[in-house]
Amino acid sequence: MGLFKQPEFFSLGVQLTPGLFIRGMQFPNAVEILVGAGDVAIRSRNRLWRGSDNDSVLLACGETFDLLLLRPDALSIGALTIRLSAVGHTLSSYSALWNVCASEVLENPREHWNAILMARRLGLSSEKLRHKLFAEGAALSEIIWKQRCMSALVMLSTTDASLNLIAANAGFKDKKHMQTMVGNMLMVNLDRLERPAIGDGTGPIRPGRAELPSRVFRIRP
Repeated sequence: MGLFKQPEFFSLGVQLTPGLFIRGMQFPNAVEILVGAGDVAIRSRNRLWRGSDNDSVLLACGETFDLLLLRPDALSIGALTIRLSAVGHTLSSYSALWNVCASEVLENPREHWNAILMARRLGLSSEKLRHKLFAEGAALSEIIWKQRCMSALVMLSTTDASLNLIAANAGFKDKKHMQTMVGNMLMVNLDRLERPAIGDGTGPIRPGRAELPSRVFRIRP
């Protein structure tokens, strides 16, 4: 089974109405969203941004946002690119513990994460880890599953691997488990997503495919 390396950027697109809506996207990275075609709306706690062709917006590390992508017209494809900044791993007064934990999970979603393992990885006691996350209004279990969902979304948009292979690489029990969790956390129904066929989907997951223009989600009516 091939391992997945987090790309620096990936693309999302939509060919059919009603468009693509994703709720509660959240990365430990700072995020730049570049609109290739169509209309995009970004909603977070502190902003409501709308853009179209060649517009862009920057989002802070850990900022939770909803995304709506609409096609420019009946014959065109709506598309955008999401660029992820590098994330530091050093705990400091300038780095929220949430970000550090989320970064660990996003880079290694297959790991059997729990409080003991995360605390050991960060050089903390599990009790101190829980207390610090609680003070930030965060919970480790929510961090783990949100970042596994984000990892699965990136894999879906950058590889032609099967859903079962993506589920395994993203830390889910199986395809059904992934579909349920992604649906609950991001409001994306994977059964309605039709991905481009490049290979037979049985080979190893190949990273770095986001630059290909054929990386498009097509939503079945």
